[in-house]
Amino acid sequence: MTKAANLLETLNLSREETISKHYGAALAELREKIRAEPLRTTFRISAGCVSKDITNEIARRLNAEGIKAIYGCGYIFYNYFFLTIETALPSHLVIEEKKEVIKAA
Repeated sequence: MTKAANLLETLNLSREETISKHYGAALAELREKIRAEPLRTTFRISAGCVSKDITNEIARRLNAEGIKAIYGCGYIFYNYFFLTIETALPSHLVIEEKKEVIKAA
């Protein structure tokens, strides 16, 4: 293996490690928010979202796992990035109200 190929492999491993850390931080925040509000279905996550590219990669990985994640960006005094994550409630938590139909005589 040449020095350039070895360097490239080292850089790619470092990139993957960094992205994995940010992905883990985003998942940890999502878990915490779900624990705090278990019946809520839409969450805004900012942990791990340090740049546009990393936020997009986290969204791509979540979407690949079946969790709907949408990239977002805002500006107050600096650019900030976030994800809007939508989760479905388990079927046993969805309660449908029965509506009575009263027929007019």
